Amino acid sequence: MFKFFIFAAILAGFLGFALGCKNDSSNLNAIDEAMQPGIEVVKGVDMIYSEGGSTKARLEAPKLLRHKTENPYLEFPEGLKVTFYDDSLKSTGQLTAKYGTRNINDRKTMVRDSVVWKSLSEKNKLESEDLHWDENKRKLYSDKVVRVTTETEYITGKGFEANQDFSSYSIKQVTGTIAVNANQFE
Repeated sequence: MFKFFIFAAILAGFLGFALGCKNDSSNLNAIDEAMQPGIEVVKGVDMIYSEGGSTKARLEAPKLLRHKTENPYLEFPEGLKVTFYDDSLKSTGQLTAKYGTRNINDRKTMVRDSVVWKSLSEKNKLESEDLHWDENKRKLYSDKVVRVTTETEYITGKGFEANQDFSSYSIKQVTGTIAVNANQFE
């Protein structure tokens, strides 16, 4: 009789353990992603970029993957938002996109899918499906359709190039209407 109780207790414990475990594929996928060799996963990213003791930008992203390969890069598979600041910590611009990568060695960044850049100080806005930033050349560019909106003009075209601070830009194949001040032609 005593052996029956021990057997019943062991069986009940085993059944409780077995029934308490479930095969939740979302948990398994999260564990699998975190365990990939050469990839670091960071969630809830909030990074401050400073230069010479002055805050220049703040990057926010739901997830960051750091690929530690021969040519290391950062990947933002769930989107990103970057806010830019002047020396007095006033927000000057904001960039958002649904996906992005940054090649660490080449210092090149690419964002794509619903890219929007807003200059808060000059009230300009750029929209495109992708945007590339070459930090070494200090240039931004895209070969996709772009739309630039300012207080005085609305321009659409294919292909875009600008200084990284957007102080000057050009649209390659203009396809939209441009409102121009008549005094500019005198």
